[in-house]
Amino acid sequence: MVRTVRSSERVEPIHLSMSRLTEIQKAIEELAPEEKEELRDWLGVYDPATEREWAAIAKERIRQIESGEVAPLDGEQVLKEMHQLAKQLAQQ
Repeated sequence: MVRTVRSSERVEPIHLSMSRLTEIQKAIEELAPEEKEELRDWLGVYDPATEREWAAIAKERIRQIESGEVAPLDGEQVLKEMHQLAKQLAQQ
């Protein structure tokens, strides 16, 4: 199997033998669920279960806004507050 890795200057092939690939697959199977999640994040892997969870959260948020249960936040105000918080945390 040949995979490619992007370095800052060029793309270099990585040659993985099947035995090496099998070792990697076995190691992944032995990871804790949290470690698998970190690996997926690191690899940028699409996870349908996570996408379904985010879709459910978004639908619930829309329902809350449309019912008047919560008020939507002004995006610019949220960004301003985030920048202020980041500055405060950076000074600590």
